[in-house]
Amino acid sequence: MDEQSWMPPLRLKEVRGQCELSLVGWGAGRGHTLQAAGDDLVENLLTLARTLRKTGVVVSSELPPLDLRLLEFTHDLLRVQAEGGDVHARVFGFATDRAL
Repeated sequence: MDEQSWMPPLRLKEVRGQCELSLVGWGAGRGHTLQAAGDDLVENLLTLARTLRKTGVVVSSELPPLDLRLLEFTHDLLRVQAEGGDVHARVFGFATDRAL
C-alpha cells in the first residue's frame, strides 16, 4: 500500500443503538445508519484537518509520538476536498454517491 492510500484502521461498533465508525485514535462518526455514521465521520475528519491546519500540532514528550502518517492523511483529505474530489472515497477506499 502506498503512502497516499494509507489510513488508520477503520472500526465499526454499535453505541446506544447507533452505528459508530471510527478511525482508531483519530476520529469518529455516529448515525442511525451506516451511511449517516460515515457522513459524520468524514465531516468530523475534515473539521479536525481544518483545525490542525489553522492551529498546528503541539508535540509533548509526555505523550506517545504522533504517527506522521496521520497528519499526512488529514492534509490529503483537505487536498481531495479542495480539488472537488470524493473525500468519502479517500476515507473508505471506494467511490460513493456523495462528495463533501
